[in-house]
Amino acid sequence: MSLLSSLQAPTANWVLNAIILLAIVGIFFYLRAKAKNQATKEDIAALTITVESIKSSYAVFIENIKARHLLRMVALEKRLATHQEAYALLSKAAHRRGKNDFEEHIFQAQEWWRDNCLYLEPQARNAFFIATNQLFLNNDLIHTPGRKQVEIIQATWADVEKAFSLIIEGVDLPPIKGELDALKPPEQGP
Repeated sequence: MSLLSSLQAPTANWVLNAIILLAIVGIFFYLRAKAKNQATKEDIAALTITVESIKSSYAVFIENIKARHLLRMVALEKRLATHQEAYALLSKAAHRRGKNDFEEHIFQAQEWWRDNCLYLEPQARNAFFIATNQLFLNNDLIHTPGRKQVEIIQATWADVEKAFSLIIEGVDLPPIKGELDALKPPEQGP
């Protein structure tokens, strides 16, 4: 073997070893990047599942709130109408004292109370019931000869007036003008 061939053999080995080493390093980095990409894909898939689950839970939560709000609005509408009816029936019965059809109006109001009392605010519910009974007694005291007991007549009528007040308070809404004023933008300075 010549010197040149002996020098070329290690150089060729060295070059071959370098190529093999570069290939191994390249394959290592390639596999590492591939594993990283796969892990990223798996992470993205897991995150997507989590995000979608949260979105779904949130959508269900929002729908439950909407349904509850709608139910409350319907109940509020019914409550307002019921208070208005209670006021009208009690007023009609109060104005019929001493008339032939008074008892009919009282019985109608009591029957109505039985069918609708749950829609009234608790205080208005109790006051309406007491007022119809007190109206009956008040009418009896006023229109029965010899039974004009002023304090009892005044006390029974006070219960009727209290019922009117509690029915009104049961649906006491803020004035619309105040709400509209609150929606106006604040005035800007110069």
